[in-house]
Amino acid sequence: IFAVPRGTPPEREPIDVATIAAEASAAQGADLVVAEVPENWTVNSALVTTGDVRAWTVVYVPADTSYLRIAQGLGADENWPARELGRTASTESIMIDGIEWDVYRPSDSRAAGNVTYGLATTAGADIVMVYGTADAETAAEAAASLSEQIRDLREQK
Repeated sequence: IFAVPRGTPPEREPIDVATIAAEASAAQGADLVVAEVPENWTVNSALVTTGDVRAWTVVYVPADTSYLRIAQGLGADENWPARELGRTASTESIMIDGIEWDVYRPSDSRAAGNVTYGLATTAGADIVMVYGTADAETAAEAAASLSEQIRDLREQK
């Protein structure tokens, strides 16, 4: 009889979003936004991505089984959110803490990268998006935590 020892994998080191953002800000020559989220949210990744648009992207997992991505498209054009969300158009606008956000509700979540709800707003030369499978209330909570930083970026423009 052969036995394969099984154990529990080591616990992942927590990701320090603020520290990574500070380092990435210096490297990118841009102020990067950092959301203030509840302590029970897990951070899956925090990095600058390249592709269609260079973006500072942080993926959070709230206490439930959803996920929420906060992305800052550096110098992104106004069509970037629609491209990110499978060509979904904004359906409406809402005000969150004095900031107007465009609302996105993809009809085909698979084409939109499994996204079911999204928000986007301009922040100076950038666009900030909050999107994923989290509900509208959770997304609004994350968006509200970015308000002051978004105002600061708008003033720098």
